[in-house]
Formats: sequence, structure tokens, C-alpha cells
Amino acid sequence: PPVPSLAGIARIFRSVDAFKRMIELVPSDYSGLEFCQGCFSEMGADVVEAIRYFGSRKKIFYVHFRNVIGNPYKFHETFVDDGQTDMLAAMRAYKEVGFDGPMRPDHYPKVEGDTPWMHRSRAYALGYVRGLMQAAGFSLA
Repeated sequence: PPVPSLAGIARIFRSVDAFKRMIELVPSDYSGLEFCQGCFSEMGADVVEAIRYFGSRKKIFYVHFRNVIGNPYKFHETFVDDGQTDMLAAMRAYKEVGFDGPMRPDHYPKVEGDTPWMHRSRAYALGYVRGLMQAAGFSLA
């Protein structure tokens, strides 16, 4: 059957199973994911379970720690604390699987009076993520 498309672009990685197949097709320590929580959430995945699956196999190399509401066809970015993913549960799952790679908030909602670089939104997200890391037991230097 044809691969579903979005705006005329084939969507090869449209489910957790597609990502699982990718990492199992050619096993390698050098194959892994830039794990975008927002994208997995939009796919309808249980983000925490996906973190556990890929993280326990050391296949999460980089994290976009973001939150959204919606699906691939209609979604919007939210503040990190205001979407459809339980972000504390996600952070705890990263801790549980021993993730120690780079993690950053991504796609900041715009706030009134912010700079073009969204400094206020970024500062809010970074502070919130740092608080979640502390709550989940990460040691922060």
C-alpha cells in the first residue's frame, strides 16, 4: 500500500512501530533517535512508554523536550507544562533508563513583549525543565 503523505511528502516515520523497525532493521550502536516528544505525542504514542522502549535500548541520542496538543494534521505548540504529555512522568522515564545525552526545550510559544529570539519563552521553558530534572532525581552541576 502507498505510504501516507502530509502536504505531498511521504511520511515514512509515522508511528512508534516504524521507529522500532528502523532501529531493529540494521542493529548498530551508531543508529539512534533525535527523540522529539512533540512528534511522538502527535502520532498518538504513549510518550513515556516510547521513552522506556527506546531509552532502555540506548537509542535516544538527543531529546526535544516539548509539549503539544493535537495530531499531525492539526496541532499547536504549548508551553512545556501545558500540553497532552505528562512532562514529569517523561522526565522520570529518562532518569529510569539512564539517559544522559543532550536535552532541550523546542518550539517556544510566543509571549507578549518577547524578543524575536523568544528569550522570555526560552527562559521559562529552561527553568521548568531544570525543575523537572531536579524533581526526577537528576544531579545537576
